[in-house]
Amino acid sequence: MNLFDAVGQEEYRVLQNECDVLAKEEGIHLVFLIHSTGQIIVSSGKSTHSDLTSLAALFAGSMASASGISKIFSEPEFSTLIFEGQKEQIFVSLVSPKGILIIHFDKARALGWVRFMVKKRLHIISAQLESLVDKYAQIKSPMSDISEEEIDNLDFGGF
Repeated sequence: MNLFDAVGQEEYRVLQNECDVLAKEEGIHLVFLIHSTGQIIVSSGKSTHSDLTSLAALFAGSMASASGISKIFSEPEFSTLIFEGQKEQIFVSLVSPKGILIIHFDKARALGWVRFMVKKRLHIISAQLESLVDKYAQIKSPMSDISEEEIDNLDFGGF
């Protein structure tokens, strides 16, 4: 189950559609949008990587590192990371304070074109993601009415 399934079906559908559009571009293998915690929100395309969850966590960590580095250099943020190999490239972009877009593509597709395609969709992606984050924040936890004292007094059968 997706992190936001229960609260924002329409936003989720729009985000999935935006990633699908990007993934249909020639030379793009995989597009996925993750939460800054590493949780996959939506993904599209074909991947030869069997563990996208671990990959998402690594990208979230990379962006967190970039945030720390930006503070050292007195930059507001480093919002884009580019990984370039001999045959493959990965474009990682912060699309909101809580969202990271990752695009895996081959060398046949120019980085400038990928950046242009992302920029065209960025306002839609960031608005939908922020709407989801706002809706998710309004959900009351079933544990919110339980005090610490009540939790301490719970009997877990000897554990």
